[in-house]
Amino acid sequence: MTYESYPEFCLARWKLLPTEEGNLLHIAIGFTGEILELREATSRENLLEELADAAFYLTVGQQFFPNPDNFNPEPWPKTKEEQFSRLLSLANELLDYSKKCFIYEQHIPKFIVGEILTLACVCLEGYANFFGFDMADLTDHSRAKLLKRYPEGYSNQAAFNRADKEGSAQ
Repeated sequence: MTYESYPEFCLARWKLLPTEEGNLLHIAIGFTGEILELREATSRENLLEELADAAFYLTVGQQFFPNPDNFNPEPWPKTKEEQFSRLLSLANELLDYSKKCFIYEQHIPKFIVGEILTLACVCLEGYANFFGFDMADLTDHSRAKLLKRYPEGYSNQAAFNRADKEGSAQ
């Protein structure tokens, strides 16, 4: 199966939930988990994996909640620590909006979530740059990992088996 773009590739490996709120919750939980795992990365390869996983969630998110045309993200923070702190804040905002949508059934305009996702992409790339990675490195790593795990697209069984992980289902 050939995909024209990385976003199309990601969507084929996404467990599509029946509601926009459910997909936002999935994106928020997944992205936040990956950002928290960055602090636990024990090697450059592990760091790249967590960055690539975070990029996957943001890429999918932007398909559901696109960036408004007139939104220009703010400049990146200047230090690695500021960049990571901003990523945590953005992950928290995504969780908060997903809670409001999914749990409290509040309507949140899509453009607000789109802006947060766009800022998160800018910050993620900035953080990755501190370690010598760019967005192409993240998407290439993600694509290779997801091709092993989901060669034909998403399935619950493939998600459980995790063919990209050596030796065991996690």
